[in-house]
Amino acid sequence: MVLTVEIEKKRPDAVEAGKFYRDSSGLNVRKGPVCTKYEYYQQFYHSITYIKKVTYDNKDLNFHDDKGKAKSLESGVTDVVTYYNKTYDNYPENVMRPLLLRVKDAWEHGYVWYENMGKNGDNLSWRQIPKKMTHHFPTDDPGNCTKDLEKKLNDLTCQLYNLHRVDIKCDEGTHYCPLCHGEDTKVTVSRTSFANGYTEYKHKYKSNIKTATYDDEILVYKNSTSEEYKPFDLRIFAPNLTVYYWNEDKDRKRPLMMQMPNKGNTKAKDTAAHFVNEYIQGDNTRWRFFTLIESLKPLKDEPLEKELEKLKCQLIRPVVIDLSSQEGYVNKGSVDPKGKIEVKNYPINLSSKYTAKVHTYGEGTFTVTGLNIGDEEQKLYGLTKGEVVTSVWDVKSVIVFFAESCSGSNDPILVYFDVLKGGMWYENTGHNNEWREETTLKRSAPGDSDKEEIEEALCGIGGNLEVDTEPVSDASQPSETTTEVKTVPLPTFVTPSAPEKSTEEPEPTGTIPSVKDTGNKTEIVHDAMVTGAGVSLSLWRDQTIILVMCTALMIFMYSRLTEHFRYFYRRLTSRYVLL
Repeated sequence: MVLTVEIEKKRPDAVEAGKFYRDSSGLNVRKGPVCTKYEYYQQFYHSITYIKKVTYDNKDLNFHDDKGKAKSLESGVTDVVTYYNKTYDNYPENVMRPLLLRVKDAWEHGYVWYENMGKNGDNLSWRQIPKKMTHHFPTDDPGNCTKDLEKKLNDLTCQLYNLHRVDIKCDEGTHYCPLCHGEDTKVTVSRTSFANGYTEYKHKYKSNIKTATYDDEILVYKNSTSEEYKPFDLRIFAPNLTVYYWNEDKDRKRPLMMQMPNKGNTKAKDTAAHFVNEYIQGDNTRWRFFTLIESLKPLKDEPLEKELEKLKCQLIRPVVIDLSSQEGYVNKGSVDPKGKIEVKNYPINLSSKYTAKVHTYGEGTFTVTGLNIGDEEQKLYGLTKGEVVTSVWDVKSVIVFFAESCSGSNDPILVYFDVLKGGMWYENTGHNNEWREETTLKRSAPGDSDKEEIEEALCGIGGNLEVDTEPVSDASQPSETTTEVKTVPLPTFVTPSAPEKSTEEPEPTGTIPSVKDTGNKTEIVHDAMVTGAGVSLSLWRDQTIILVMCTALMIFMYSRLTEHFRYFYRRLTSRYVLL
């Protein structure tokens, strides 16, 4: 029987810290905390059968002595403890960066410690730590935190996670290693806007820092298309790195160019190396040496602005979308006069009163930096109150939905941005050219299977626009041609009693006033009085007309309110689920 310890897989979270359990291979396993930031997994076997292999991702580990020479695993291993950082190594199932191994050798009656060499990033190469450096490491409980053990774990975390680095995504300010906060990890970033719409971030750091990253990803480069990519070694340059961004790139999503001054020897004095981003679908880690510069002098002023403008068009591809357009149009967001946005019918089977158009911009993704309806600029608002969305990045296409209005025109009322990682919807509010994010519809690209939900949303939004955009007259400000009409109270009419024993009809007394329009002047004219029966007949006729009109209006409003209620109920329940 050959016992193998696999150090990649994490043990079930259900295992109580410090308690043993037996896994499927027969090994006893327990886990526990150590030195606050770390955890360990201990795997051992109580038998005369020893552990013969230690693997990561089912591949045998390669062990080396403290001089770097290859060696075999000890022959009498009964216990293996794996240490890792629980903050950075937070994947639920796998240990991504094992730091230390403690191996118990039954023959030598002691412990051998190995550290991850970080070679090739595969966690397969391990080097023995000299015994004189492990005297104060725990020899009993693996969770016993000693000062020397914690320092070693911190050093390995900083090394394997590249925490001593220059992160080109950082904003201005002073930055340190988030773990050890060492003074030798200090990076000072200053920001300067210059030229026509660009910003430079200058990073100054200690000469011992080697690694450049974008967030947590290591930057690599090559000199020509035939070379392999290799990581930057900042130590060969002067400790001063400048990164250039477009001004509208507020969150520094797309670095354009890096400039690194060469060290000040005779040949390299006042020269610099330039690298440009080879961005591919969300990856800012690959860079190319900029070989089109005739001189190695640092770029500045007009030549620099010219190169940055080219890179902006290549890497960011800013686009201004005209939501009302029914056919292709020139992109106002680009300096390229040939940059045309294509508009086609979107293939979705909607009812006749709705249509959809899809806007695309050549091959690849683009960045929507503006929205218009004709010449009127539109504004996007997110879910957070007051959150203005100034740009949408990594867009593959923009789908605009139209609804036929009461006037017969087609109005854009719903927009879908198809981006690399999902998508987002915005609905027309009908107020001040504002659009707000819509959350009830699916984030995937719309299709025929979503027809019912989309039409329900369109119906609700379109109904809101018809109500919200209905013109409201101001009665307190009459126009010049409006005739002012004053309300005159009608006189009270009394039918006199007939004289006794008289069959003659009584003479009518009093008059009924009516309104007569005489040009710009309104006059009150008193006609002959009608009898009480005549007044009642007229009032009955007028009341009947009003009743019929009110009934028709109530039926219309009920049908519209029913549609609105269905739409808002669906929105409300969707938001509740999200919360």
